Amino acid sequence: MRAAANQAMARDLSSAAERRWAADEEDLKAQHPDLRLVRRRVGRARIGGSIEVREPSGRWQRFEVSIRYRGLNPFDLPDTFDPAKRFDPTGDNHVEPSGRFCMWLPQTAPVADFCRPGGLLRYLERVREFILLQLAYETRKRLDITPHWCGNEWDHGDGGHRQWLSETTTSLTPDQFEALLDSVATSTSAGYRCPCRSGKRLGNCHKRWIRNLRRTTRDDPAVLSVAREFLREWREALGERSARHKVRTDVTGGRSACRGPH
Repeated sequence: MRAAANQAMARDLSSAAERRWAADEEDLKAQHPDLRLVRRRVGRARIGGSIEVREPSGRWQRFEVSIRYRGLNPFDLPDTFDPAKRFDPTGDNHVEPSGRFCMWLPQTAPVADFCRPGGLLRYLERVREFILLQLAYETRKRLDITPHWCGNEWDHGDGGHRQWLSETTTSLTPDQFEALLDSVATSTSAGYRCPCRSGKRLGNCHKRWIRNLRRTTRDDPAVLSVAREFLREWREALGERSARHKVRTDVTGGRSACRGPH
């Protein structure tokens, strides 16, 4: 029964997907001959083998990787794993216990870039860069250079989502942020006005922000709860700040509390 289901999935692949698979296979043969694409076996595509990485010393070194797709769609961004357990998954080097490389937050994943022609080759360059960061991490840790991780990073789990929300909403009010959250669950044309009430068209304002969060919540609905909690804490903090300002104003009789000369 599973074989029949896999055959049905394979038949459902569009001609665009078939062209992309063919292009990716040609790119691998030309640029990464030690990597091999396997698909239509268990309902998921996979790229296995080794990738060459040039170290800062100029020496080339091979690393075994397993690049796994969720299904048979070549336009879906895959995950990369360390099947040989070459890198320590217990440190703060962004390698999960499963061996998965935690290369980005879901909101910052290069999904659109991967869909473009040549997306797989660019993805593999990012894998190379991540492996170089692993090598630098090992060196810095051995020499006790802090921080051990020298690349950009996001917190893991809910902390990373909160960090992304905080860094991408600095110009908004809580009400604007709530309007954007509400729009994540609805379909809005890029020609409409942005829900943040900036007056700009959505395509020239928060279209990408909404799209990234919508994609993330589709894969992990709990992220929306994190965003709502972030909004609640934001409003509470503003309320406390407003209350402190009111008390300060009452005490000083409406004047500035500056202790300098008047």
